[in-house]
Amino acid sequence: MDLKLKLTWKFFAFLGVLVLSAVPAVMTNSLLGYGAALLILTSVLLSLLWLCLLKGKVRFALDTETQSCVRGEEALFQVRAENASRLPVAGLNAVFFLSDPDGLDEQTTGLRLTLAPRETRAFSFTTAFPHIGNYRAGVRRVEMTDLFGIFRAVRAEEQSYTVEILPRVAHLTALPITTDVRTESARSTLPSPLSGTDYTGVREYAFGDPIKSIHWKLSAHAGGLMTKQLESYSNAGVSVVLDFVIPASDGAARLDEFDAVVECGVSAGDWAARQGMDYDLIFYRRDKTALRTVPASFRTLHGVVEEMRMTDAETDAERSLARLLRENCQGVYSQTNIVVCASVLTRETAEMLVRLKQSGRTPILLLVLAEGLTARERERRTAQLRRLQSANIACRVLSAARELEG
Repeated sequence: MDLKLKLTWKFFAFLGVLVLSAVPAVMTNSLLGYGAALLILTSVLLSLLWLCLLKGKVRFALDTETQSCVRGEEALFQVRAENASRLPVAGLNAVFFLSDPDGLDEQTTGLRLTLAPRETRAFSFTTAFPHIGNYRAGVRRVEMTDLFGIFRAVRAEEQSYTVEILPRVAHLTALPITTDVRTESARSTLPSPLSGTDYTGVREYAFGDPIKSIHWKLSAHAGGLMTKQLESYSNAGVSVVLDFVIPASDGAARLDEFDAVVECGVSAGDWAARQGMDYDLIFYRRDKTALRTVPASFRTLHGVVEEMRMTDAETDAERSLARLLRENCQGVYSQTNIVVCASVLTRETAEMLVRLKQSGRTPILLLVLAEGLTARERERRTAQLRRLQSANIACRVLSAARELEG
C-alpha cells in the first residue's frame, strides 16, 4: 500500500527553530540573514524527499517453522527485512501481530532497526500462544521516519498466515466414575433385539432412533413420537460433549475456562482411545450446527480446533447443552459413557443428565470453574450439583485439565 505521511512532535520544534533562524534577517534587514533559515528549510525538504523516495522500497516477510503447536509451547518466527533502495533507511519500525479470530487475545511486537542501501537482514524471535484456536500472524504496519524524525510514513500491511494452536492433553489414568457405574455400563452392552418387546419404558424420540423402536400407540396418545427404552441399545464407548457457553466475566478468565473445557474433553477422549474404546467428539461449531466427529487422535485435532468458538448464553440460547445432549446422546447408536465438559450447569442440563442416567447411560460431568471466581458466582454455577449427586452421577469440579492427572 501507499505510504501515508504524518507529522511527529518534532515538526513543531522544527517550526520554532525555523522562526528563530529568521531573527538575524529581521534584525539586520539583510537577505544574507535568511541564509540559516533557508539552509534549515532546504535540509528538511530534502529529508522529506528522501523519505518519499523510499516509498515501497522496504519489504518485510514473516515466516515460522511450524504451522501448528500445542498451547503454551513456543513457536519460532523468522523475520526478513529488505531495503531495495539505493538510499539508507534511518528509522524503521515494523509492528508484528498475533491475534485469535475473535480478537479477544492479541499480541503485538515492534522491531526497530536501520538498513543500509540494498541491505537484507534476518531476525528471529519466539512467542508462546496462551490459548486454543487459530491465530493469525503477520506484519500489521511498517513505519519509517525521515533523517530528522520530523515526518513519519506509515504503510499498512496485509500479509498474514494462520497458526493452529492445539489443546494440551493431560495423561489420565482413569475417569472419575465409580465401580457401580462401570458395572452398569458393562451390563448395557448385552444384546437386545429392537424388534422384541423387551423394554423397560419409553422416552421422547431422539434423532437417530430407528422407526421400528417407536411406540406408535403411545405416541398417538402423547401427541408426539415416543421411543421404546430397551434394556440395552448402546455400545460401551465414550462420547465427549463440549459446551462452549462461557459466562460473561473477565476476558482472560473466560479464555482460561474455554481452554480448560476443551482440554478436559480431549484428555478424556485420549484416555478412551488408549483403552481401545469407541469414542466421538460432539459440540456446536461456529455456524451453530452440531458437529459429531471421530478424530483420528485427540492430540492432533487439525481442522477441528477451527470450528471451536466461545459463546455466551444470552447470544446463543438456541445452542444449549441440554439440547445437544438430547439430540446426540439418546439415539440407538449413541455411546454408553457420556463425558460432559462445561463451565456452567443449568437446571435443564442437570435434568437431561439425570434422564440419561435413568435410561442406562453413564453421564460424567467435568465442571470447569476459574480459580478467581467469587463465592457467589461459584455457588450459582454449582447449585445443580446436588441433584446430580443424588442421582449417583459422577461429577468433578476443577479449574484445569491437569487436575485430572494422577
